[in-house]
Amino acid sequence: MELLELDKQKDTKSLAVAKKLSTFGVTLIDTGCTENPPLHNRTLTFPLATSDDIECLERCVQQSDSIRRQYEKILQFNLNKTPLKPAFALLKIFTEEALSEYNYSGHCNYTRDKKKAMRNYCIFTTCIDAAWSNTLSTELRTRAIRDVVALIGNRKRMRRLKERKAAPQ
Repeated sequence: MELLELDKQKDTKSLAVAKKLSTFGVTLIDTGCTENPPLHNRTLTFPLATSDDIECLERCVQQSDSIRRQYEKILQFNLNKTPLKPAFALLKIFTEEALSEYNYSGHCNYTRDKKKAMRNYCIFTTCIDAAWSNTLSTELRTRAIRDVVALIGNRKRMRRLKERKAAPQ
């Protein structure tokens, strides 16, 4: 894995970050962050594996234009790899485990659990809108976010079914 220090003067590293994302984890460090404690003490490696990583990315994107631009480049790159399935592009950036505590509205109709609402996060709304606006309509961008939640639920259900079949009766 490679550490990439973000340079606020150059945006050319963003493309390199996106290219490396396809085969390696990419670690972003923003040394210009002013948060206390500073976020540059924590690195983010893609795909993000936990909800804490998602929360950290949200804070970084809100505080750093450089990280926002690089995150948008990563979104663009992954959409270009799977243009007909934008939900799969999101699964290249976030693991299923990381997204398991989220859904679009924050309300789960099946389990009645309260989840974190993706529509309140700029990494799921503003950044996706900025990165994908030239490729997808507003409706399709929103649908992609909802589809990734449904896809995770479907995969989880299939794993449970396989476990039941494999269990001795």
